[in-house]
Amino acid sequence: MATQQITLQEIPELAASLKTAVSAVILGADSTVHSLILAALCGGHVLLEDLPGTGKTTLVKAFAKAAGCGFCRIQCTPDLLPADITGYEMLVQQPDGSHQMQFRKGPVFTNLLLADEINRMAPRSQSGLLECMAERQVTAGGSSYTLPSPFLVFATQNPIELQGTFPLPEAQLDRFFMRLEMGQPARAQELSVLNDRQTGDPLDSVTAVTAPETLCAAQEAVRTVSASCRRNQTASAAPLRTEHPRRTRTASRGTGKCRCFRQRLPAAGRYQGSFSGSLHTPSASVGRSAGGPQNRFRADHRSAGIR
Repeated sequence: MATQQITLQEIPELAASLKTAVSAVILGADSTVHSLILAALCGGHVLLEDLPGTGKTTLVKAFAKAAGCGFCRIQCTPDLLPADITGYEMLVQQPDGSHQMQFRKGPVFTNLLLADEINRMAPRSQSGLLECMAERQVTAGGSSYTLPSPFLVFATQNPIELQGTFPLPEAQLDRFFMRLEMGQPARAQELSVLNDRQTGDPLDSVTAVTAPETLCAAQEAVRTVSASCRRNQTASAAPLRTEHPRRTRTASRGTGKCRCFRQRLPAAGRYQGSFSGSLHTPSASVGRSAGGPQNRFRADHRSAGIR
């Protein structure tokens, strides 16, 4: 089967159709929806961090349905094991009476994985996602299994509930491309949310506006965006200055820095195959620039929203 092709000029229409479908369910968070779609087009993982009941899980479900992607959800708990996420090998009896080890795939073998309340998962289980998020593969029993494409991890966490939680280590925070907040909707939008859910769930009316193959083609198109030599030198000399006072160095290898050049492309209207825009994105924390929840939520969450 031939690989689907998509041009940079087609990405705005794709992003607009996704945003329209998701915004029909999520009201008052247009900037968050915009950034989430942006991260997906860049092939990056997203951490949604906000108070309970702000629509984090609903946002991910709506995007999964609009994108037509395979979807799995992990409800993170302290007793969750790494094998519960990635899969495990088990001894299976064959028809001829012999026994053979077979790999049973876990929920990570999907297009879009929702790790709900990821900070309630023990560190040993959190580490099970590291290889999946960085290399898009799972290693078990000496064999590597490639994850489906596209593969995106959207995780949620409650930043003010500290009892029974395990803060994400720096190595795992670095796997997330963006760290977003839902913010507080306006009064009229809150009333609309109540009215829309009196007789049904708006999620039921969301239909797919694209397909996983189209999303993969869009990600490949975004990867063709190049940065000028001057901007590469600037980024190498001062790689994404962080807001965290204790964080003085950032990774100079890997794909995170390259994605930062492209993160504003799909909606910025720069489709000439190069990007010379600003690296600063005030609406989201990117890569290592995301501080811990204890630092980001000392101020009132309403005034610290991304809008």
